[in-house]
Amino acid sequence: MSRTTGSHGNKWLYFIAGALIAGPIGFGLYHFVGEPGADTGADVEISVSENGIRIDEN
Repeated sequence: MSRTTGSHGNKWLYFIAGALIAGPIGFGLYHFVGEPGADTGADVEISVSENGIRIDEN
């Protein structure tokens, strides 16, 4: 006779599959968006006045 694990065994399988999917997605977001407070190196100032739009790249 074969033993069935029932829904309890399937829960662990779904948990592991979800972790294997969510882990790389979370790391990718962390890597590409960057750490909070990290200096991205982009120093751009944009100002709008009656004379037009001015973009100053430092």
